[in-house]
Amino acid sequence: MSNHLTIATVTETLRFLLDAAITPVLGGVTVSTGKPDAATQGDRTPRVNVFLYQAAHNPHWRGDDLPTRTSEGRLVHRPRAALELHYLISCYGEDATLDDQQLLALVVRTLHTHPCLSPDLIDAAVATHAFLRESNLAGERELVRFTPMQLSLEEMSKLWSVFYLTQYELSAAYAGGPVFIESDDTPISILPVLERNIHVLTVAAPTITGIEPSSGPGLPIVPGVQLVVTGRQLLAPPPRVSQVLVDGTPTPFDAQTATDTRLELAVLPTVRVGAHTLQVQHLIPMGRTTQPPPSQPPLHPAFESNLAGFVLQPQLLEPPLLSDVQGTGTSPRSATLHLSVDPPITEDQSATVTLISLADGTTLPPVAIAAGDNPRSVPIQGVPTGDYYVRVTVAGVDSPLTRDAAPNSPTFGLWAGPKVTFA
Repeated sequence: MSNHLTIATVTETLRFLLDAAITPVLGGVTVSTGKPDAATQGDRTPRVNVFLYQAAHNPHWRGDDLPTRTSEGRLVHRPRAALELHYLISCYGEDATLDDQQLLALVVRTLHTHPCLSPDLIDAAVATHAFLRESNLAGERELVRFTPMQLSLEEMSKLWSVFYLTQYELSAAYAGGPVFIESDDTPISILPVLERNIHVLTVAAPTITGIEPSSGPGLPIVPGVQLVVTGRQLLAPPPRVSQVLVDGTPTPFDAQTATDTRLELAVLPTVRVGAHTLQVQHLIPMGRTTQPPPSQPPLHPAFESNLAGFVLQPQLLEPPLLSDVQGTGTSPRSATLHLSVDPPITEDQSATVTLISLADGTTLPPVAIAAGDNPRSVPIQGVPTGDYYVRVTVAGVDSPLTRDAAPNSPTFGLWAGPKVTFA
């Protein structure tokens, strides 16, 4: 791992490397790590200055530590930021003896011959400074390598222009990396894999083609009705197990009548009025079990069908009744309408009742129904005399109307109810 002293250690080790290579050749040369300074322009003493002007993300290693956390946000291993350090190495000296050019040649030769910072070199550089003694760069598995950067004249001019009142000196740019900085956070301890379970499955995903009530195609789906799910490969071959999910909740189906193309199930009482999703899932026993034989391994999802939808409609359990009818002659009537709605209306659902005239199909304005247990009493006012269909709307879903099923009836096949009469 590499701690917060990593960048400073790389800079000091680079300075140490250049100093050790230049001093035996040109004595009296100073290798520093400061900023290029205008105050030293008049001093032409031979020296080399190492300046870190940019720390950029290393493009090859920046995603090497991902992911560092689980989907629950727990740390699984320490995050490591991968950097690339950009250095400007400037050479100073007397123009008459071309000291700066001699120094630049020594810098290029040294970094071309020794481009990597070895652990021994890092340890030697760290030993000369007390503030770097906690550095652990020498233990990093990836060595820092220096490569020359090909800066254009324009790029070099822009770089030197940020140094106020400082004239250009003969320089070379180098990039060093990868440089890792690792977090001090302690990751969770993960147990080793106890055993490996490899399962090869043939692709046999279930497909749902339709959902209908058992009472017949096109008829409403109301509480208490059986759902018929049609499709392909609905039953999973052993040892797989089929499971039906309604809104993601496992729902039992009739295993006695189930076939590969047809499943039948009852709508659970907990299913509310409105739109719902249905899906068939194939489960496979996989993994270890803590119970003795013949217990089976736990079931895991293997294949899932497409999502199919159905709408559960409210219904009236009993014919609606009128009481306290008031009004005479041709004047509009007022009364109390008694309804038993299945499923019962809850507090978070909006519900209304609408009267539809059998004579001309006129629809009267809907009247709100309060939530609560059955029967519900709804005051109705301003209703002209006549027969009316009664339709309840809960959460935007209408209750169905019934048809006349008597073959010999003159109204066979027409709407028959539920209805009330205002006389």
